[in-house]
This record gives sequence, C-alpha cells and structure tokens, in this order.
Amino acid sequence: MRKFITKKSRVLIPAGLLLSTFFFYQCSKSDQAAAVKYSIDKSKAAVHVVSADEISNFKSTLSTRMAALPQGRLASSTLTLTPSTYFPISALRQLLSQPGVAGIRFYTGRQTDGSTTLFMVAADADQSDITNRIIGPSGSMELATAKALSTSFKASIATVNNLNLPAYELFNRDAMELLAQRSDITGIRIYWGSTNSNACMILLPVDAAGNDMQISLLKDAAPVTPGKDGGGDGMERGNGKTGRMMINP
Repeated sequence: MRKFITKKSRVLIPAGLLLSTFFFYQCSKSDQAAAVKYSIDKSKAAVHVVSADEISNFKSTLSTRMAALPQGRLASSTLTLTPSTYFPISALRQLLSQPGVAGIRFYTGRQTDGSTTLFMVAADADQSDITNRIIGPSGSMELATAKALSTSFKASIATVNNLNLPAYELFNRDAMELLAQRSDITGIRIYWGSTNSNACMILLPVDAAGNDMQISLLKDAAPVTPGKDGGGDGMERGNGKTGRMMINP
C-alpha cells in the first residue's frame, strides 16, 4: 500500500507542477497580449484631420444655418439639437478592445422629448457594426434601445431635414486610438457643426477638469496641410458615412 501511494505521489506531483506551470504560462501570455498597444498608422488617422480654425467655422456656420431655418423647423417631427454629448475615454477603450475593430461609429438618436442623443458602437473592416457592446452617454445600451433611438431619428428627418443631419459618423480606428492611448485625455465631447450644406459632428478631447483640450495629437504625422495649423485639436467632420476627424497636426 505504501509503495503504491509513493508511486502515485511521484506521478501526481510532477503532473501537478506541470499543470500549474501550464496555467501560469497561459495567463502570462494573455497578460502580455492585453498589454500590447495597437500600432497607430498616423497617415490613416490624418485622413480625418482638419484645423481648429475649421472647427470654429463649422460651429459658426451651424448657427447661421439654424437662424435661417424656415419657421425654425429642423425636421418633419419635433427635433432639437442637444448642444453636446460626453463619453468617458474608458467607454471608447472598451469598444476598441474588442476583436476585429476597424473603426467607431457614432449614431444619432432621437429621444422621446424630441432631443437628439448619440451612441457609439465598434465597426469591423467591412464597416458592419459589432453590436456586442453599444455605449450611450449613460453607459451600456441594449441593442433594442439603440435601434429605437436611431429609427425615431430617421423617421423625424424622413421628409424634412433642413440641416442634412447625419444618421451616423464613422471614424477609423487609427484616429480613435490617438485619443484612447493618451493618459491625459479623460473623455470626448461631441458638438454639432455644419458645412454650407451638411450638419456634422465635432469631436473634441476632454481633460480631467472637464475642459475641451487643444493639443497636437498628430505631431510629426503626414500629411500635414500647409496653413492649417489652427493652434489646437478637435475631431470629426464627416459625411454620414466616413467621418473626417478634426485633429490639428
């Protein structure tokens, strides 16, 4: 009996050590993988770049167009533009951490009181939504809720859309990672702006004090447009399909 136990112990102890080593190694591999940062292609991010001066122009153009609306009518149904929408940077990082993410899409929704809201979802390389995780201003959002908000907004602009408000804006991952990988950015704030023909979203980085930041996220990145150094950063102009992020080089 003693001899049997001794043999069994000799077998079990190395096996237990091997099993422990295996799990430790696997956990170490997972931790290492999680620590690897996405490699940003600044030339891809630069596709979205405009200057701080242009951001200011988008805001003033929106004010002008709003003042000229016929009977102040924005859409076919009651619709009011919420001036800005805030998301913590942790929410953006959650979306970017999912497998297969190639970009982030910001959807426009309409709430029951007629005001606009925004929610964000990751998109894959085919520009299809990855709906495992949807995030609104208050946190995680159910798919059914997101669909209802989006459907309500689309219905409100079906016959009248005097500002050509976009149903969504899409940013590529490289542009979003410029924000997500910085420790001094604690959130993003999205404002409404407009070109002469289309309304647009203006996305700005926010610091720990809750202030919009003016920083150069694309320093040394190409291409840099001469004369476009507006002194700060912002993001996104967009045409409702592929947004142009406003970050001053």
